[in-house]
Amino acid sequence: MALLAGMKAVVLSLVSMICVAGLSGAVTLGSTRDEVVAAYGQPKGVTQAGAKEILIYAGGRVILEDGQVVRLDMKAPAASPAPPAAAPVVAPATPAPAARVEAPAPAVEWLTDFESAKAEAAAKKKRILALFTGSDWCPACIDFEAGVAHNADFLRVTQVSFVLLKLDYPRNTPQPPALQRQNAVLLRQYGIRAYPSLLVISADGEKSLKVDTQRGRPAADISDYFIQAVDEARKNFDQPKTWW
Repeated sequence: MALLAGMKAVVLSLVSMICVAGLSGAVTLGSTRDEVVAAYGQPKGVTQAGAKEILIYAGGRVILEDGQVVRLDMKAPAASPAPPAAAPVVAPATPAPAARVEAPAPAVEWLTDFESAKAEAAAKKKRILALFTGSDWCPACIDFEAGVAHNADFLRVTQVSFVLLKLDYPRNTPQPPALQRQNAVLLRQYGIRAYPSLLVISADGEKSLKVDTQRGRPAADISDYFIQAVDEARKNFDQPKTWW
């Protein structure tokens, strides 16, 4: 019997070093009642039988003898599922800078320098369509500028065959002296007597033909009227000068 008692003491001593998996490490075989209560809280029920005391918990029971734990029948709490791994935060990719596209320079609709117009006309094998206008005082000129000179259809048609040249004779708008002198010379050279006037001029400036804007034409609008008038002048430009 002494041998059995000694073996029991050794086993209890060894087992007391083992913690119940999943439970508080403070409760082991040999733990006191106070340690059990500290770990699991007050029991839901208590049963006593002599020196034994059974503490009943929702997860099982703890058996004490002489105030010490001799048996643990507690269910290890179900392992809480590991929280889902947080989706890695991916910093938004910094977009590569877009390749810079240089916007094409806007096409010049109407030149104002006669020598530049002649050079361009010669290089492109075109003629010059010259507009003589009084942009800030002549009502007909103002109407032409508003409804025709910058009209998309008019420009699309005329720029195929012509370099456009605007020669302005304002009364209230300052002009550079060189431009004033140039325009005054061209006014006399081409015998302009009324505004607005349109002339078809050869690339070298030697030949000219006035666009007839007095004759009636069946036209959809004012820009269509001038498109027809300029096209007639283009077709007549190389004809012999016997009829004028």
